[in-house]
Amino acid sequence: LQAVPKRREMLVKRDILLRFYVEAKAAGDPYLHYIDGHGLVPPGETGLFVDGTHPTSAGFRFMAERLAPQLRAILAVEE
Repeated sequence: LQAVPKRREMLVKRDILLRFYVEAKAAGDPYLHYIDGHGLVPPGETGLFVDGTHPTSAGFRFMAERLAPQLRAILAVEE
């Protein structure tokens, strides 16, 4: 039962960060990037979290495989 309020709080914080990101990009900040961590693991993936929140070794690997191309793209643009 605690998961729903915590998830709601997390989404509120994410939305605040996303609004800041959009405003900063609109103001011309070329060095600020946003990667939504929830997009790294699609809903329904099983066996990637110990307790539904904290990744297992397989979960970290899964996320890293999806995060690496995004980071490479950001770094290639800025080099």
